[in-house]
Amino acid sequence: MHHRYLTLSSLAALCVVPLAASADYIRDEVRVNMRTGPSSEHRILRVLVSGSQVARLGQEDGWVLIRTPDGKEGWVPTPYVTRQAPPSVILPKAQAELTEARAQIEKLSNQVTHQASDVRELSQLRARNRLLEDENRTLVRSDNWKKWFTGAAIAGLFLAVGAMWPRGSAAQRTRRIKL
Repeated sequence: MHHRYLTLSSLAALCVVPLAASADYIRDEVRVNMRTGPSSEHRILRVLVSGSQVARLGQEDGWVLIRTPDGKEGWVPTPYVTRQAPPSVILPKAQAELTEARAQIEKLSNQVTHQASDVRELSQLRARNRLLEDENRTLVRSDNWKKWFTGAAIAGLFLAVGAMWPRGSAAQRTRRIKL
């Protein structure tokens, strides 16, 4: 008995696998007969499909009096009229919004990538600027030293020339020596 159960369950599992392998769907489209009166015995005026917009005009014994956008009036069963848009109306809008959101995400992603590149470049420029500022300070200090040295050298040269430059006439110089 136990072997039969095991064999039957194995066969059942094998039969289920091919069904699960393909994905098919049942359409959500609903067709509702709009009638001349509030019962299924009244004549059908037209067939409305899921997602058709209507205006609710009244209600009677499980039936709703409606008006279509083209002005036709008739009766449909109450369960088929709802204030919420059905999936057949919502889904296309949601898909359009999703497509737009994905495009916006892609655009923002590209902007972020570009801005990240700009930030890296700005960081490199700031580092280069710091190096140049340091070099400039060093050169300014170096330049001051050279100026002081040049000034001192010129002053020393003038002192040496002044010390060797004869003062007064030759007679005055000799008199000074004779003293």
